[in-house]
Amino acid sequence: MEPRPKQPSLAGWLPTLLSGAVVRALAALRLFVFAPLLGPEGFGLLRIAQSAMQILTSVGALGMPQAYPRFFPELEDAAARRAFWLHTMAWSCVGIVVLTALLAAMPSVAAELLFNDVKHRWLALGLAAMLPASWLLRSMIGAAQGLGKFRDAAVGETIQSVGFFGAGLALLYVFPGRVLPLLLAFAAAMALGGAYLLARSGLMRSPVGTPAAADITRRAVRYAAWYMLIPVTNTLFELIDRWMVSRALSMATAGAYSFIPLLGLGMFLFGASLGAVALRTATRMQLDQGRAAAERYVWSCVKIVFLASLAYSVAMRLAEPLVWRIFGPEWSRAALLLPYFLCYYALFNVAWLVATFAALREAAWIQLAAGVLGTAANAALNAALIPEWGVLGAAAGTVAGQALLLAAHVAYSARAGVVSTRSGAATLALPLLMLAPVWLQGVALAALSWAAWRGWYLDREARAMLGDYARRMLARR
Repeated sequence: MEPRPKQPSLAGWLPTLLSGAVVRALAALRLFVFAPLLGPEGFGLLRIAQSAMQILTSVGALGMPQAYPRFFPELEDAAARRAFWLHTMAWSCVGIVVLTALLAAMPSVAAELLFNDVKHRWLALGLAAMLPASWLLRSMIGAAQGLGKFRDAAVGETIQSVGFFGAGLALLYVFPGRVLPLLLAFAAAMALGGAYLLARSGLMRSPVGTPAAADITRRAVRYAAWYMLIPVTNTLFELIDRWMVSRALSMATAGAYSFIPLLGLGMFLFGASLGAVALRTATRMQLDQGRAAAERYVWSCVKIVFLASLAYSVAMRLAEPLVWRIFGPEWSRAALLLPYFLCYYALFNVAWLVATFAALREAAWIQLAAGVLGTAANAALNAALIPEWGVLGAAAGTVAGQALLLAAHVAYSARAGVVSTRSGAATLALPLLMLAPVWLQGVALAALSWAAWRGWYLDREARAMLGDYARRMLARR
């Protein structure tokens, strides 16, 4: 039986955070390296194929990869985890096989729908090759996180990112301007990362013969059915304002608008990397210590992530002169957008951790409903503000949409009885500090840090958790 934590823990956050930094740094580097080698049309085709892969993988896998971090901690032994994993992998495989077969059987139709031209049917076939590999990688990352193997999950994702960058760059020099070889390299890199995680998980070597827990399997399927649609709303939220800017203004303006969010990706990593750690630890705490203890732990994670986000915002705002000196005056004209996107990512981080409450109660519909409402608000505000205010209107609409998403999430959670404790609720309004001048952010950062040290912002348990994690990291180093 796997020992359960005696106290809340942040174990797993650092490797997940570092892996995310490497993966997204390489993604940004690919943006600058692949774009000139592919040309505008080729790069656009690659981005569309990647977005389509993300959506199709989420729908085809029936949301199962997101269920593993939530339900693996409830399974007591290796045999039960293997039985549950085999059952749910077989279930999710059906959707991937169906979508892959449809793409392979009707590449011309898929090319017309995705790429607006039947001449790109070979790219549809490349997308068909990517789907099974993407399903394997996503499933095994979720399984590794559910097993507490956060370092393995980080290594697997890094293998995929480094492999795609290296193989893709080599293939572009052999086949300049060709997108299909890149898609095949992407598929191979994902398969390699998934195979590594499969070997490291130990799931194939676990004892056999224990049947899957029927109740947990039913709950996981129901939970995953809601989660299947959440990435779709997330993708639409991120893309809709850029699409509207390109239609209402120009593609060049949309390019500058798309560049600014890259400067805030480091902040995004704080919430995204801690999310799986918080969900797994809170699940086990709920089993051992009860719901109130799990919720206190999640509120502590929300506060810690906001404090890290505020520190990132202050550092980025102070570094602005150097940033614009590096990238040149044509990019510095978009500097007014930076506070808006820092605020957006801070809101995102808080919303990402707050979603743990709904996940603990298996009420994923709350996250989906809030995402749909926030996306709709973003689109409506963009339509109203862009004609009058241009890119500033688009940025304001994005921030307002994300703020509405967070407010709706909290309101739905309270109404459904998902959240019973209120400690930390004031943190929900703090992301708006990102819109303030940098000197005021610095004052707020100093005040919150002092309050955390004094025990007013972070309670004794949260400070002990941070101290224990820091000591572990220093000892390991």
